[in-house]
Amino acid sequence: MKISNTKKKRWIQGIHLFLWAILLAAPNLKAQFVYEERENFANDVVRMCIEAYGGEIDSASLSFTFRDKLYKGIFESGNYEMSRQFNKDDSLYLDRLSNSGFVRTVNSQSVELSERWVKAYSNSINSVFYFVMLPFKLQDEAVILSYFGKQKTKNGEYFLVKVSFKQEGGGEDHQDEFRYWVNSKTYLLDFFAYSYDTDGGGVRFRAVEKRHQSDSGHIFQDYINYKANVGIAMDSLLYIYDSGKLIELSKIRLENLQFESIK
Repeated sequence: MKISNTKKKRWIQGIHLFLWAILLAAPNLKAQFVYEERENFANDVVRMCIEAYGGEIDSASLSFTFRDKLYKGIFESGNYEMSRQFNKDDSLYLDRLSNSGFVRTVNSQSVELSERWVKAYSNSINSVFYFVMLPFKLQDEAVILSYFGKQKTKNGEYFLVKVSFKQEGGGEDHQDEFRYWVNSKTYLLDFFAYSYDTDGGGVRFRAVEKRHQSDSGHIFQDYINYKANVGIAMDSLLYIYDSGKLIELSKIRLENLQFESIK
């Protein structure tokens, strides 16, 4: 059957319109694909980082000494008890934070505290354990991960991951923001930074000073803690650190660290 010139012309015009529609849509499709890839890639980076540190922690016990206080934690399938013990004025203090709430005892006697101090002591214990248990805590349900690309410095090449938190389950400081620099070759967490609003707010940057490896193969870290100006772009902190312009505040060192998986 012979196709008329008029039909052939219309057919060719239709093909052209179809191809133009694909070309016009392609940038949007590509942008959407890249966005989804970036979002998923943040999860991939965190998963690989946790594997580099010994794998996920579900049920385990952890103890260490930090700034003259003995910390102990037991974590078992969503249940937890975190405690700190220290001496003050010839008395033995024991603070315990669990799924049931916070309790303080002094010389084995329970002490009543105002809501303000219960909140303050609970946040303090939770904060210490959170930082000690990085990067394992980056898979908590309240965590929101975003991939911010690669950064190359004299220390190597890093994946930059932003962490924010859902209000539900994100704790009292759910508005805080974090940045994590994960080495693109080793998947080790060499640096991280965070901004916070409590006590007037601030920005901190931490660089790994030492790594502790437990018998199970899980790794925990000591850090050097630096101060940065409020309002500074957190994504630029690794470059500022490289230039030597951050102010050292303190050292975060763990002593007598013991970790054991509970089977």
